[in-house]
Amino acid sequence: MTRFENTGTGFFSSINVTGDAPPLPDGSPLDDAYAMVDGLEHGMGFIALFEGRRLSVIEGYALGDAETYDIDFAETKFDVKPWKVARSTFQKHPSKWVTCAADYRLNETVGFDPGMTIQFAEGRWRDGIGKGVSVTDIAFDTIEPLLIATCSGWTPWHRHGPYELSAGACAALVQALRLEGDRLREIEAAAKAELCHGLAEWLAPRCEARQPLSILGY
Repeated sequence: MTRFENTGTGFFSSINVTGDAPPLPDGSPLDDAYAMVDGLEHGMGFIALFEGRRLSVIEGYALGDAETYDIDFAETKFDVKPWKVARSTFQKHPSKWVTCAADYRLNETVGFDPGMTIQFAEGRWRDGIGKGVSVTDIAFDTIEPLLIATCSGWTPWHRHGPYELSAGACAALVQALRLEGDRLREIEAAAKAELCHGLAEWLAPRCEARQPLSILGY
C-alpha cells in the first residue's frame, strides 16, 4: 500500500503491485464486496480498480449517511463478504438490511459515477458520459423489473455494465415508471413512488429530444 486516505465517507487505498507479479486475466475473479464494519450501522461497500490488469486502488464507501472521520481503519474489524453473498443473505433475511428514504433518492451526476450505484446518463459510454442521475443498488431493485418489461435485450448482467437506451425503449420505460409510481403511491410506498416519478421526469425530455442515453452498472 502506497497511500491511504480516509475521505470522511469511506477511504481510498492505493496499491503498488510489483512488476513481476502475473497480471489478472481479462475475466477477473474479483467481485464487489460488502462488509459490516464496527462503528457503521449500515456497513460499507468496496470496489477494486485496476491498471494494466493489476490491482491499483481499493475504494471503500460507507452506506447511508454515515461519516468515517472518527474511524481508525487500521484497527477496525471488518466482516467482508462478496456482494452476491451478502445480497443473498439480505434477500433471505430482510431484517438484516435496514433501508431509509435516502436509499431511494436520485443523485445528480456529471460523468461516470464510481461506486456501487446504477447510473442513467446522457451520452454513450464509448464516447463520453454527460449529466445523469444515479440510484443505489437497493433502489434499482424497484426499477429493474420495468427495464426487463420495456427494454429489449436487457438482462441481469447489465446491472454490472453498460446498456444503451434507445428512444423507443426510453419512452416505454417512462410510461412504465409513471404507472408504477402511481401504484406505489396508492399503497403508501412514498420513497419508491418518488423514485419512479423522479426518474421518469428526468428521462422524459431527453427521450423526446432523442438524446443518446446510457444505463451504467457498477
